[in-house]
Amino acid sequence: CERNISGLIGMDREYYKDYATLERTHWWFLVRRDIILNQLRSLTQGQRKLRILNVGAATGYSSEFLQEFGEVISVEYDKECCEFVKNKDGKEFINASITELPFSNDAFDLVCAFDVVEHIEDDHLAVKELKRVTSPGGKICVTVPAFNFLWSQHDDINHHFRRYTRSNFKGLFASNGRIVKATYFNTFLFFPIAL
Repeated sequence: CERNISGLIGMDREYYKDYATLERTHWWFLVRRDIILNQLRSLTQGQRKLRILNVGAATGYSSEFLQEFGEVISVEYDKECCEFVKNKDGKEFINASITELPFSNDAFDLVCAFDVVEHIEDDHLAVKELKRVTSPGGKICVTVPAFNFLWSQHDDINHHFRRYTRSNFKGLFASNGRIVKATYFNTFLFFPIAL
């Protein structure tokens, strides 16, 4: 159920419509949203009116809930998905890659990439770009799938390059900044999924 941006590439408009509904109604996405929002509320300590970049916005649900914290600029790699969102909601998403973000240095207070980095072959370059566009004192919030031993057909279908452990993921962020929190979530379902 954790479909994401690369899984959308090459899909037809009916798929985008279904995905847009799933993103807003399926328990997996709703629980994930609540976990992310709770973490961001703690991280931002009540700050609002932040300049926010949401990379890998898919059909826009994460951009919607990020508006709680300020103005959101949405980036999506799949051009057809950007067109779908524009036709559906009239929202303008920027069609760009996480490895070449079309923004100046230090442009955003909060940069988010939810289930995106695992799709990028050069994940170090992706993280370098996220850091580049984050202002001094700004925050980056990223989610990725965990543990290679959980690799499944889902990862193949979604064109993942890897899954992560907390230590190798933290290694991506080790230079030029301070890691505030790195944790696993969805631990409640870990054992049933592993079995």
